[in-house]
Amino acid sequence: MRKRGVGMMHSQQAFAVLEQVFGQVPAVAGVMPIHWPTFLGGLPGDDLPPLFADFWSDAGPGRAGSEIRHELVRRVRGSSREEARSAVLTYFRERVARILEMGTAQLPEPEQTLHELGLDSLMGVELKKLLLTELRVEFPLQALLAGKSIVELADSLYEALRSGASRVFEKE
Repeated sequence: MRKRGVGMMHSQQAFAVLEQVFGQVPAVAGVMPIHWPTFLGGLPGDDLPPLFADFWSDAGPGRAGSEIRHELVRRVRGSSREEARSAVLTYFRERVARILEMGTAQLPEPEQTLHELGLDSLMGVELKKLLLTELRVEFPLQALLAGKSIVELADSLYEALRSGASRVFEKE
């Protein structure tokens, strides 16, 4: 649940919140802390369901993703090749660390493969969806799971961003 942005609360704390909200605690209710960007970012589709509109500001997942994409594309097209490749590599390492719940202080090494890091197919789907959401670039799941190093995968992403492609093409 934590990976999806939903946490747990002690029962006493939950009942105190419910009593504040409802007065008498109803028979069926739930209280839990939710990290809205993570939770809403994991919902299917591009549009925010109306039920959650009040829980999200104008800086929702779509806008945040487009800002990330804009900044990364600006760096890819406006910097030297090495600076641009480095920016994409850093971005990719940060996203892999997020999916693997490594924390930002411990980024995976560029030479490591996703398999060596313990990325399974479900995590691969999460990474693929994150790249599509933030960068509007489709990364084939087979490429993510093929045993290539992080730097090789980041280079493929760099080429897609540089060329304006909406899909990463696998290099043989």
